[in-house]
Formats: sequence, structure tokens, C-alpha cells
Amino acid sequence: MEGANVSVDKDQRVRGYCAYDWGKSAFETSVTTAIFPAWFAYLFAEANGISAKILGSEWTADAMYSAAVMIGALLVAICAPSLGVIADRRMIKIWWLKILTWLGAVSCVLLAFSPYLGVSMGWIWALIMFMAANVGLNGAGVFYNALLPHMGDDSEMDSISNKAFAAGYLGGGLLLVVHLALV
Repeated sequence: MEGANVSVDKDQRVRGYCAYDWGKSAFETSVTTAIFPAWFAYLFAEANGISAKILGSEWTADAMYSAAVMIGALLVAICAPSLGVIADRRMIKIWWLKILTWLGAVSCVLLAFSPYLGVSMGWIWALIMFMAANVGLNGAGVFYNALLPHMGDDSEMDSISNKAFAAGYLGGGLLLVVHLALV
């Protein structure tokens, strides 16, 4: 009877692992790739026109968005070795996954307040919240990936990883279709 409980527990862990990929990929397709860049360009243009002089240089919306992605990725890349050491400890691994996922999710929700902050501040708020969401997502990815060996034995890794990858594509694609229909 105990073996059945282990199997149910493992199946539940794998479903949770796949569900996480579903949600993560939804953010990546809708926010990072399709919807946010255009919305940010609109907010930036409303406040600044085609470009704005920031720190002595001319910046377009595309350049600001690219810089935000780069800064967020750089922050995670700098922290990744330390995060990897932390990820070697299983109990802390799940805690950090939750904390960074919450950072990403709350920051993503806070993006919605951008239009209410006025024309001059909306684009700045959106950019900061997007960077925080990206740091949360990519930082959590270190711990998410480190959980894979705990999902099953070595012979199951490919299957579990493929299921999560497929769930991610499905979740990201479905939410993108919904978002594009709403826009």
C-alpha cells in the first residue's frame, strides 16, 4: 500500500512541475514576447514621443525595452552561481522557487496600474515592474530546473521534461490566443 502512495505523490509532483511550466510559458509568450513590448511602446510614445533624452542619450521605446530585458537577465546571470549553490539544498530550493515566483507574479499584476499613474510615470512604472517580473521568472527558473532530478528516477527525466515542455507550449499558446483575441 505504501508504494501506491509514493506513486500518487510522484504523479502529483510531476503534474505540479508541468503546471509551473504552463504558467511560466504563458508569461513568456504573452508578456515578454507579444503584448508587453507593444503596450510599453505605446506608453513610452504617449509620454515622450518617438524618443527621449535619458542620461544624456536618446532612447526609443525599443531601446528601453531591450535594456530592461538585458539588465534583468544580467542580474540573474550575476546571481545564478550563488542561486545554484542554494538550489543544491532541496528544502530551500522550494522556498526560493516560491519567493521568486511570487516576485514575478506580483510584479506582473502591478503592471496593470501603469495607466493610472499618469502619462509621465506610467511607462517608468511599467518598465520597473516588467524588470522585476523578469528577474522573478528567470531567478525562479534556476530552482525550477534544479527540481527536475527530484521528480523521478534517471530513466524518467526525459519523459517528465518533455511533458513539462509540452504543457508550457500549450499554456503559453492558449493564453496568447486569448490575449490576442482581447486586444
